[in-house]
Amino acid sequence: MRRQLLGTVALAVLLLGCSGDGTTREEDGTITGAGEVRVDAVQEGDCVDMPASSEVSEFTGIPCDEPHDAQVYALFEITGDDFPGDPEVTAQGETGCASRFEAFVGKSYEESIYYINTVRPTELSWERGDREVICLIAPEDGSPKLTQDLAGIGE
Repeated sequence: MRRQLLGTVALAVLLLGCSGDGTTREEDGTITGAGEVRVDAVQEGDCVDMPASSEVSEFTGIPCDEPHDAQVYALFEITGDDFPGDPEVTAQGETGCASRFEAFVGKSYEESIYYINTVRPTELSWERGDREVICLIAPEDGSPKLTQDLAGIGE
């Protein structure tokens, strides 16, 4: 049974010139102390709480063993010089995140109990050079928060 993608969140303009990561990290990049992390500083494997707004400039990065909303499982760039429009950016984001899901989770999206959420560039952030799509894995809406790293979970 094919499920719909959980959702798509628009990526707000990056806050250039500000500190990018207020978390405490191990040498391997694992978050050990919560803090704000800008969208351009988020890393694959980061566990995060999602902001209330649909325009995202930063997440709250959280250690994966503490309650959190989602986990970043992939980052990739959309190519091109001209902004292709919101529908095309959304489609490329959803397709790109779906194709990377199984490699992170260890089970296909169609068989998984988890959902995909994407954060993608807006036209304004595109004009400033932003091309990155952030792929997040999350539980179903209304489910308890995650409390573990989902890499290789196989569910």
